[in-house]
Amino acid sequence: MTTDEDPTAAISVGNAAAAAAIPVEDEASSLRGLGGYHGSIHPTSKVTIYYAIGVFSETRPSGSDNGIVAFDQPWKNIVATLYHELNEARTDPDVEDAIRAGSSPNAVKFLGWTSAQGEECGDFPITEAGANLSRVMKEVNLTIGTRTVPIQFQYSNAVAGPEGPIQAPHV
Repeated sequence: MTTDEDPTAAISVGNAAAAAAIPVEDEASSLRGLGGYHGSIHPTSKVTIYYAIGVFSETRPSGSDNGIVAFDQPWKNIVATLYHELNEARTDPDVEDAIRAGSSPNAVKFLGWTSAQGEECGDFPITEAGANLSRVMKEVNLTIGTRTVPIQFQYSNAVAGPEGPIQAPHV
């Protein structure tokens, strides 16, 4: 996946020669660590559509990673990525409008929760974890039953850093 606006249909139609021309050096590429993103579009002045997109994150046969690989099975990586993106969409839904506004003084009015460094609630823990994603990507018990679910710890104001499930709310 890439956030480039150039068409990448060559991959979907199986044209390997054309697909090879797509640059992987782009920072916003799943081959360089992009796991997903969220944003919005405005089809009319009164309608906003919010969305989140997640990559099929896995270790490829070549040994390289596509997306963010933190678990032993691709579905777990996808669930944790979408958990990350949906939490960011809840706390910073209009970030894409801020990006579109660029350096305009109005850009900041579109931002929700962001750290002092400009990171969203899911990005801060990833930065804190560095190369050791297992610090913030965990399987946690569901509240009902004995099964687990893969998640990414989010930023918590109460501990000023990443935090997972707790027994009781902070007071």
